[in-house]
Amino acid sequence: MILPNVFVLTCKREASEEPWPYLHETLRQINAENVPGLQRHLVVDGEEIPALDPGWTLSRFTEPHFKGNKYAYWHVFKLAVDLGGDALILEDDLELCKNAVRRMTSFAIPDDVDWVQFFAPHVLRVEKSIVGLWRPPPTYIQFAQAMLYPARTLRKLVTWSREREWQKFNESDRALGLATERLGLRYAVHAPDLVQHVGAVSQASGNDTLCDWRTSKTYPGRDFDAMALYGADQLFR
Repeated sequence: MILPNVFVLTCKREASEEPWPYLHETLRQINAENVPGLQRHLVVDGEEIPALDPGWTLSRFTEPHFKGNKYAYWHVFKLAVDLGGDALILEDDLELCKNAVRRMTSFAIPDDVDWVQFFAPHVLRVEKSIVGLWRPPPTYIQFAQAMLYPARTLRKLVTWSREREWQKFNESDRALGLATERLGLRYAVHAPDLVQHVGAVSQASGNDTLCDWRTSKTYPGRDFDAMALYGADQLFR
């Protein structure tokens, strides 16, 4: 089995006393799983870079762009296409349950799905949401904290970025919503969420603070073993 490349997208947080307040803890959790053969890439949006953790390949996105994370996010898509294979793209301010990375990188994406979200509080609104793979309305997209993309989708999204309509939004999730409509894409949501959003300040969304609607209700906690979900594999197809 060839594992997806794992990308963590980060940037310096201007509104925080510590410019990289969450990054190293997120990287530490990924490293701690020690998944054999996992290729780990840190992508920095901006000129300044943090100290690089062992085992990570560094890439920078330094092109001038409007405020928002769409431009750096699509840069990750292009890196992933160049490397080949699937891609797990994570933001830098996450708490992960036990074996979350193993679960996300080994997850089999169904043929009728163009990507899978592992953090989707806009869809999974209550704590006891039914376990399984949800297929919400395709253009109703928020949050890009933890997304698994197959190679076929990455190529489509990179090609679409050459169209004029790609310029409409500066946020990655809003651009993805438009892409689903224009390209006929369909995404799915993994229930429960396997990561929790812990970032108190959002650099990509106007320095929004952490609030109830930006955190998961279904995240089962750091001690939950995501690999236990393979016992209900028929619900995730």
